[in-house]
Amino acid sequence: MVKDRLLEFQDLIGRTNSTGNRNRRLVPENARLLTDVQQTSLESFLNRISELRNMIGQLESWLDEVRALHGDLLLAPATDGEKSKQLRSIVDNFRVQSLVAREQIKKLDSEVNKTCKLHPERSNMVDFRIKRNQIRSLTRALHDVLWKFSQEEEVYQERCRKKITDYLKIQDISLTDEEIRDAIDNGDIFERTKGVSAAFKSLRYLLTNSFVQILLAYNDRKALFQDVKLRRDELFEIEKIIRELGEMFLDLNNLVLSQGEMMDRIDANVEDAADLAAKAKKNVKGARELQRKARKVDSKFLHACFIWMNTSSSSADNKVYGGCEGPDATYVKLVSSDGHQFFIKKELALTSGTIKAMLSGPGQYSENESNEVNFREIPSHVLQKVCQYFAYKVRYTSSATEIPEFVITPEVALELLMAANFLDC
Repeated sequence: MVKDRLLEFQDLIGRTNSTGNRNRRLVPENARLLTDVQQTSLESFLNRISELRNMIGQLESWLDEVRALHGDLLLAPATDGEKSKQLRSIVDNFRVQSLVAREQIKKLDSEVNKTCKLHPERSNMVDFRIKRNQIRSLTRALHDVLWKFSQEEEVYQERCRKKITDYLKIQDISLTDEEIRDAIDNGDIFERTKGVSAAFKSLRYLLTNSFVQILLAYNDRKALFQDVKLRRDELFEIEKIIRELGEMFLDLNNLVLSQGEMMDRIDANVEDAADLAAKAKKNVKGARELQRKARKVDSKFLHACFIWMNTSSSSADNKVYGGCEGPDATYVKLVSSDGHQFFIKKELALTSGTIKAMLSGPGQYSENESNEVNFREIPSHVLQKVCQYFAYKVRYTSSATEIPEFVITPEVALELLMAANFLDC
């Protein structure tokens, strides 16, 4: 026996519909989220720019079609209803798409301006400049297309007026060019041409021998006024389009002005940055010069902190610097292995643990009395560098300024290392 599964199928259909409804509710939200994410990247921005360029390209192709239709309609002896309908359709599409393109460009510009206000530090980044250049290029392209379209509409309007004027003159309607123009603009051209019926009545009496000619003249007049009426409607439509284009030109002009102001500010920031970079370069040069002078002063100071005397120095010279005798002596005499003598301030010499131990011992060293230390293994050129290091160490131990490098030549590096280990400094 066949099982009744109607309820089961209905249940499955309900689940499918509920799932589909839920998915349909999620689709707009997901699309909006994806759009928001894409708009934050340069790649999505360039994709939107490409779409706008395609729209502007479509506007240019429509402009070419409008020019061709204008030429065909002006050359036709009577208004072609099919081509007029095609022209109105293309013009409507052009107007709608140009409005969409303008709004999209304004939206892109507002997004870039908002990003610039929220993150001013990004105003000089490469992607920001790329976006600015792309928006400015699109604005200029749309402006050029709309300007060409406006010029084409004005030319076509003027040629239509001229053709209507020629038609009326052919029918011997006594109206000046200005009156014809005012009649077309005000819509009372048919009221001003009522007198033509009298002319056709007299023509009927004059052409009594040919009723067919009178009928043809009446048909020509009827076709003429029908053509004038259709062209008048076209003129009103053209004027409406021109007014809308004028509003679009005004918006584009404001957009170009705002972009110009933004570019002026960017140029000013770039010029300020260039000036600051030049000042920074000048300051760096000045700092290097001051550093070089400071090193010279440090070298002079290090040389002034000790006195180098050879073995022929007299005792009178020792007294010039305070002498080395006694516990209150100001200087200490250091004698190198090759017999050269170096008189250095006692506070500098005491930075060496070895010299301090020899001078402050319990008296077993002869150096305690004469404040003289003889080095049998340290030559004069190494001892001179050691004395400079004593002064360097005392001066920069607790200095708050930048500590310069203590220059050591490769020739004395090994000997100086051995002397430093011996002197414990």
